[in-house]
Amino acid sequence: MDGRNVIMKKAQNSAFCSWSGREIDAKFLSDIKTLGEVVDICGERGEYNSFVNDGPVFQRPVHFDKGSVRSDEGYFFLDLNGASIRDAL
Repeated sequence: MDGRNVIMKKAQNSAFCSWSGREIDAKFLSDIKTLGEVVDICGERGEYNSFVNDGPVFQRPVHFDKGSVRSDEGYFFLDLNGASIRDAL
């Protein structure tokens, strides 16, 4: 993949409730495909939202620490702590 994405928000009733903070990569795609019709692999039915922190259009990546997962109004959210933009590692 040409960027980094992290699952930040997902519906509580989704089939993959423990995936907060998981990076969207080849393993993610393989795992989500096993859920079949239960979820849209692109999250088009609101199953999840992602945060893109690096990629070809970024001059520098956004660094952050994964915070706690919290629940609010039917969704789980991953808190991002200490976000900063700095030179690539």
